[in-house]
Amino acid sequence: MIAKSAGERVIFHSMRTKWQSSAFLLGAVLVFTAAPGWSQPSGLSQDSGVKQDMKTTGHDTKVVAKDTGHGTKVAAKNTGHGTKVVAKDTRHDTKVAAKDTGHGTKVVAKNTGHDTKVVAKDTGHGTRVVAKNTGHGTKVAATDTGHGTKVVAKDTGHDTKVVAKDTGHDTKVVAKDTGHDTKVVAKDTGHDVKHGTTKAYDKTKHGTVKAWHKTKDTTTGAANGAKEGAKQPDK
Repeated sequence: MIAKSAGERVIFHSMRTKWQSSAFLLGAVLVFTAAPGWSQPSGLSQDSGVKQDMKTTGHDTKVVAKDTGHGTKVAAKNTGHGTKVVAKDTRHDTKVAAKDTGHGTKVVAKNTGHDTKVVAKDTGHGTRVVAKNTGHGTKVAATDTGHGTKVVAKDTGHDTKVVAKDTGHDTKVVAKDTGHDTKVVAKDTGHDVKHGTTKAYDKTKHGTVKAWHKTKDTTTGAANGAKEGAKQPDK
């Protein structure tokens, strides 16, 4: 309000100075307009009137100049005062603005620090939860994997035993069948050998008997021939 009043006073004095300047110019015009009449012959009344006009004009000019100087001084004083008030208000406002800015900066910094702590806390908590869940999931997966491995190993062992049992059974059956076939072949071979040997023996015996009979017959014939020859006399 003080700065506004000082500004209004400056404007008022400026307008007054312009009005006084206009009056001074008007007086000068009137003086120069009356100047041609002074060169013409006139009576004492005219001279007296002219002198009075000049005196009045000079007085008015001095008054106008005095008022103008006074107005200028007042305007300058008021302007300086207004400038000081404005500067004072400006400095005050600057200090207030700086104080408010500093306070605002502190509040923002405090809030930012608080928010940063909250975010860091939430981030740490989230990281711990994720790590806990990941560890739990890893343990569950490891347990399931171990259980699956045991089941597969148990099933594999069972299947291996079954295969070994079946293989052993099949081997025994094959061995039994092979032994049976071997016995049958051996029996058949022994029968065939015995039969062939018997047959060969029979043939050999028959041939021996037949040869013996032939030998006997030959011997008997020779003996009989010898007897016959002995019985006949010599001629």
